[in-house]
Order: sequence, then C-alpha cells, then structure tokens
Amino acid sequence: MDPISQAALGAIAARAAAPRSLTGPVLLVGALAGVMPDIDVIFSSGGDFFDTLRSHRGITHSIFFTMTAGPLLGWLFSRWWVRRAGGSGDGAYTTIGWMLAITAAVLSHPLLDALTPYGTQLLQPFSDQRIAIHAMPIIDPLYTGLLLLGILIARRSDVPKRIASTTLLVTCGYLAFAWQLGVAARDFARADLESLGETVDRIEAFPTLLQPWQRQVVAYTPERDLLGRMTMWSPCPPVWTGAESYSGRAVDALRATEDGETFVWFTMDWVHYSIERAADGERLVVSDLRYALEGDPAISVFAAAALIDGEGDEAKVSGPVYPLAGSTTDPSRLTAALANVFTPVCRLAQIVEGQGG
Repeated sequence: MDPISQAALGAIAARAAAPRSLTGPVLLVGALAGVMPDIDVIFSSGGDFFDTLRSHRGITHSIFFTMTAGPLLGWLFSRWWVRRAGGSGDGAYTTIGWMLAITAAVLSHPLLDALTPYGTQLLQPFSDQRIAIHAMPIIDPLYTGLLLLGILIARRSDVPKRIASTTLLVTCGYLAFAWQLGVAARDFARADLESLGETVDRIEAFPTLLQPWQRQVVAYTPERDLLGRMTMWSPCPPVWTGAESYSGRAVDALRATEDGETFVWFTMDWVHYSIERAADGERLVVSDLRYALEGDPAISVFAAAALIDGEGDEAKVSGPVYPLAGSTTDPSRLTAALANVFTPVCRLAQIVEGQGG
C-alpha cells in the first residue's frame, strides 16, 4: 500500500494495542513504525529493476522481522523515553506498553501489503513465497480516509484507545468486505466462462485502481489467456478478450535465466508470453497479467523481454532479459485506465459490443 495508508494504519494499530495508560506520542511513533518496513528499498538502491523486485517486500516485510525488530525497537524507545522524562518509572511509559505499540505498528505494514496483488514475502527468511490475497489496490482513498479520520478524532478525544480500536475494527471490516468482493467476482466470472463452454485452468479477480469494486479477471484456459473487467456494484457477464500465449524453447530459456525467473516469481506466474518485432530483431515479451492494460494480455504495467533467434520450437533466447517501461511511461494508457475506474465496464461494453446478458 501507499506510505500514507501504511503510516495511518501504523498509528491506529499502535494506539489500539498500547495500554490505555500509555501516553506520549503513540500515534506519531506508530506512524513512523508503520512505514519502517519499506526501508528495504535501500537494499536495491544501486541495483536494477530485477534487484528491486527481489528486495522489496522481502525480509523487512516478514513476520519474523516484525516479531524480532518490533519488540526490540519498543524496548529501545521506552528506555529513551524514560530517560527523557528524567528517569521516572511512571507506568504511563512502561516498557511493555511501547513494545506492544511498536510491534503492532510494524506488523500492520506487511499484513496490509499482503492484501494487494503485488504480494509480500511474509515467510522470509524461511521461504521466499509471495503471499497475496488480492483484496485491495495499492491505493484506496476511502480506506486511507477512514484511517485519517480515526487519527484526527483520537487526537482530540479523551479516550484515544477506544477511538483507535473502533477505527481498526471498521477498517478491518472494509478489508474483509473487499476480500469478499474479489471472491464473489472470481466465482461469478468462472461460472460465466463455464457457461460459454470454456475450461478454466486458473482464474483470479484482481482489484483495479483506487477501489475494490471494479475487478480485472484473469483466466487461463487451454487455448487462451483471457481478460475481463467487471464491476461488483452491479455484476454482469464481462466481455472477454484474450490471446494465445506463446510457448516453446524460448520461454523455457527465459524462465531459466536469473532475471526471467525473478520476473515470473514476482508475478506469481500470472504471465502471458508473446512475440513482437523490435528495432533490433524479434523479442519474447513476458507480461504481468495482474496489471494488464487495454484488455490486451501483451500490454502491462510490468513487462520484460529478451531477444530471440530462430522460430517455433527452435527459437532460443539470444540476449539478457530486460524490463519494458513503455506501458508505464505512456500517459494515455494510464489515463484511460484511470478514467475507467468507476465505470460499470461490463454493462458499457455490452452496450457497445452487443454482447453479454
């Protein structure tokens, strides 16, 4: 999620977890602890695109890090805070209180990130598996607004812990609702494809920009990779678009490279392969279907490519894997995606295309 949401959630989590008697800058400290796991961007500051994919949402976003760094930081801060207060042992500044507050704030960060399609390595250092629940987009103004409102009221209230706890309960309910929307969208889309005679090997409904209602459904079938957008405000069968995914030795060779393996791991294997003509020859493009644009599996916010030699089963990768940035730097594509965020896409598409029920 975005840093504002992470800071706001950290503040609310810290205040809700801390004892009622703990006074001081709990909200501020919680906000700082809530964004702290993103220090992992420093690990790849001198690297390339693939270094960033490997490092971000890694060890500092794990449960292990939270349960070790959180209590330690809480203990250190409590020692400093007591000394700042003149060494008094006032129960308002107890060590256990600050340990609970800061640990809760740090923990809130990876748990929230795991609710987005981007995925989070919660099990580091024991496993690099990316865990993603696909409930929320990485920016959700309504969710962030609820958190900020809770902070504002808590700061002015005589019962800040109660306000923070209520805010946490309400926003967790919103997150659960967003997760349920994704499950319902996936099931609705699967039933629609099966009614059309499609065999679905794998399917997921990913949240789009700024809100959880509009979903981009990605479905693998034996013949094609399919995309369909639908809104859960008023569900109706989406108009499906798709393309056959390229397969052959070049795909295996790309996946065998370190950077190719990293990209597929980052996408959790939600990828589409295509061949396109470039200035320096033909290249194999691997696109992240979670963030596909314009209903085309070959066009995505995240994509990588490698030059190839030969054709069909004889094709092989002839150069390094490199990132493609065209989809993210073209303002018209992102503007079009943003313009469609709150549009009931499937109904609009059905009217235009004369499809759907």
